[in-house]
Amino acid sequence: MCKYLTDSGKENYNPETSLARNKRQKHELKKKEGPVKKSRKYCSRCYKVNVKTLGRNYARKKTKQVNTYCPQCPNELHFCLNCFNEEHKKL
Repeated sequence: MCKYLTDSGKENYNPETSLARNKRQKHELKKKEGPVKKSRKYCSRCYKVNVKTLGRNYARKKTKQVNTYCPQCPNELHFCLNCFNEEHKKL
């Protein structure tokens, strides 16, 4: 009986898949390769906040342009460091 209980399920057990399920995908901030002038974009979170509060024209003039992005996020969104930390607190 003990042998049956301890051996059952071993044929379906795969340590690689069990570890992969528990591991969360780690988001990290990376710099875009290439010339900075061509790779800079608006920080997506700063831009959203500025558009909601002050309008699109003001947001385009005053929002920070950064060359850092999160490759794990959908659409590889650009973030400044403060916004990256705020957006990824909940992940």
